[in-house]
Amino acid sequence: MSGFTYIDGTLACDGVAVDAITRRYGTPLYIYSAATIRERVARVKAVFAALQPEIYYAVKANGNLAILKLLNDLGVGFDIVSGGELARALAAGADPKAIAFAGVGKTNAEMAAALEAGVGWFNVESSDEAARLNALAASHGVRARVALRLNPDVEPDTHKHIRTGGAASKFGLPLDQAHALARRWGDFPALDLQGAHIHIGSQMATAGPWRAALDAMIDFVEAHPSITHVDLGGGLPVSYTDAAAPDPATFAEPLVDRLQSLV
Repeated sequence: MSGFTYIDGTLACDGVAVDAITRRYGTPLYIYSAATIRERVARVKAVFAALQPEIYYAVKANGNLAILKLLNDLGVGFDIVSGGELARALAAGADPKAIAFAGVGKTNAEMAAALEAGVGWFNVESSDEAARLNALAASHGVRARVALRLNPDVEPDTHKHIRTGGAASKFGLPLDQAHALARRWGDFPALDLQGAHIHIGSQMATAGPWRAALDAMIDFVEAHPSITHVDLGGGLPVSYTDAAAPDPATFAEPLVDRLQSLV
């Protein structure tokens, strides 16, 4: 018995009575279903299986070490946005190469710590960030793999505070600026431009906006031969009401069809 269910009228999580858990650990208490996490990871992997993807979990969603350790055991990598999240991912046993450092507010100290740890990717959001990261990588005697975060000017139908792909958003590089930056990548000899990244928001009801953003990203990738990886971010819908959230397969099918051209 997995997830939250009633057994003989008693609420249980993964078959363990909740009142027994609270008697042992007290309250307030957060209780998570490991079985549900395993099932959700397996479902996401299955719907994107044709692409043989690497799945990354955004640590900002929940930094609980037990959950991060479980996800690491399931072969999930980590998307981080701070030095603290880097420390938590490493404490959970993550392979540094399976960590992508994203976010607009990276400090030099945080980027230096990530370089020292050997993280796999930096998602770079501006030419200034690229310059700072290049100087830090050179001073550490290492090369850093970089994905440029693109702003595809796509506004999904979701809450205004979780839209991150519109022209007015602070996130990512407008496409003309991204092309210009990629064309002068020789200015950053300690950085390898190998990826493109988009994240246009969360709680999107349909895959249409994702598909539009993906089309813009693929056009960018095809213009720059050094790019061999794409990072498609964004939050699948979560049901906060009685209405069921769309199944991940609803989102995956049009995206997989489009991405097959890059495989």
